[in-house]
Amino acid sequence: MPGFAGISPYAGAWPENIALATLDQKHPLGTRLTAIDTQGFFGSGEFVYAKTVPAIVQTGRVLIAPDYDGTVTDMLVATANSGFPLCVGMGPMAANSFGWFQIMGLMVMQAQASVAAGVALGMGANGQVGANTAGKQILGGRVSQPSTFAITKATGSRSQMGPKAISVPEGNVGGGGGGLVVGLTVSGTGIAGGSKVTQIDTNGTTINLDTATTGPVSGNIVFTYTGFIIVNAPAGLIAQGAIT
Repeated sequence: MPGFAGISPYAGAWPENIALATLDQKHPLGTRLTAIDTQGFFGSGEFVYAKTVPAIVQTGRVLIAPDYDGTVTDMLVATANSGFPLCVGMGPMAANSFGWFQIMGLMVMQAQASVAAGVALGMGANGQVGANTAGKQILGGRVSQPSTFAITKATGSRSQMGPKAISVPEGNVGGGGGGLVVGLTVSGTGIAGGSKVTQIDTNGTTINLDTATTGPVSGNIVFTYTGFIIVNAPAGLIAQGAIT
């Protein structure tokens, strides 16, 4: 996920990686943190520290915001007119682990189906967003970029870090890994079809894939938001309440 750095007053150590989950608790549950993307793409956002009940296998899982006990649970598509506040997972997490969840700002969200930019969105499958339907609209946000959104990084190369690693030089679109998150689909010369991002190093220049490169990597590398959308939620998201 983006390289967010804390900017709000906070007692204790700043999180080294806001997308990193741990099995042991590092901060008080319910702690709020305002942070800014150091690579510039996602701007600032607000995050809450909580414990996840379900396992989260991918970036952008949509969950019900922390309950009184500091735990988050899946947003269930069958629960219409729920009125629950929502949050978004920042990366993969094991069940009953601890980490940061985004509650405001420009959010990457798992999408069952793409939604056009500038329109309302609704509940998709469990933990995912999709088209708006009565009783299942997600309020407080609008789509900024659909699933077809792609970021092009010029002059990529195979990395010395291993056969599944590629390098993206600083100074390209967004600077290094600006705008890139785990789970994006990757294409380009020397990259196997259907490859996805599994890890981005802290400076954003080395990107690990789930499939080994097929040869020398050169020219433009395209990262596509297949299976995700970007949503702008400046004051937070909430599942639609009663409409009858």
